[in-house]
Amino acid sequence: MTRPRHRGIMLWEMMIAVFLTSACIVLAAHLTRETLHQIRDLPAADAAIMGQQHLLAALRRDAWSATRFEPIAGGVRVVRADGPADWTVDDTGTVSRTEPHAPTHNWAELAPGLTFTPDGAVLVARWPGKGQVSEIRVASQILLAGGGR
Repeated sequence: MTRPRHRGIMLWEMMIAVFLTSACIVLAAHLTRETLHQIRDLPAADAAIMGQQHLLAALRRDAWSATRFEPIAGGVRVVRADGPADWTVDDTGTVSRTEPHAPTHNWAELAPGLTFTPDGAVLVARWPGKGQVSEIRVASQILLAGGGR
């Protein structure tokens, strides 16, 4: 009669199990840290996106009724039938919209490097990003129709 062979866990099997468990713990810690960073940064990114959308909506409204675009120091003057609106950008990226008899609207540190360039019936807004340049073109319906000359 043969004795049943009692088989236990070998040392190399235990080492593989410890290694795999350690790898899973390290991966879980890294994923948790990255998730917490994303959660922390999300409100600031959301506020920046909302600010840019508000800025672009106001710029589109001004440009749509423009009779001409005039370059000024640090920005552009959008001349409309109801009065001009000056769009300027300072060194910190704060964009200001100023018009007579209305409060100035500022978008603080929203667009560092933003420039405005008139291009016929279109106003081109450009700002440098991470390794690329973003560009938005806003058109004047009056200039596109041949008016404002």
